[in-house]
Amino acid sequence: MEIQHNGVEFAVLGMMDGILTYKDGSEIGFEFKTKSNSIGQVGNFKMKAPAPYHLEQCTAYSLLFGMDEFILMYESVAKDQWKVKEDKEPKMDIRTFYYKATAEDRKALLDKFSYVTKAVAAGVIPDKELDKCMFCPFKKLCEGEV
Repeated sequence: MEIQHNGVEFAVLGMMDGILTYKDGSEIGFEFKTKSNSIGQVGNFKMKAPAPYHLEQCTAYSLLFGMDEFILMYESVAKDQWKVKEDKEPKMDIRTFYYKATAEDRKALLDKFSYVTKAVAAGVIPDKELDKCMFCPFKKLCEGEV
C-alpha cells in the first residue's frame, strides 16, 4: 500500500498470520509468535505484555487491513520443562494478549516510517536501535563483518 505522510511517500507491506471471523461477522487480526529459549518466557513473571515491536506490527496491519483489534498469541516451543512432577502444576506454554490500535498508534508509526524515508532520501543513516538487531538481515554490515 502506498502511503503519503509528512510530505513523503512510502510503501507499507505485510501479511498477518490470520483473521478470526466471528459468527456475527466481526473480524479481529491474529498474530502467532514463538519463543524458543525457555517455557518461562511466556509466563506471567517474565512476560507482562506483548513486545512493543509486535504491537507496531499489528498497527501496520491496521493500516493495511482496516481493522483495529488483534489477538497476539505467544507459544514457548521449548517443551523440555513442560513435564512436571506430580506435586506441581504444569507450566503455561501459551499466552495471549488483546491489542487495539488507535489513531495515535497509527500516526506514531507513520511518523516513524516517514522519518526513515526522509533519512534514506537524504543519505543520512538513522541512529542504530541495538535492541532491533537480533533478526536484522543487515546486522553483519553494521558490525563491520562484511
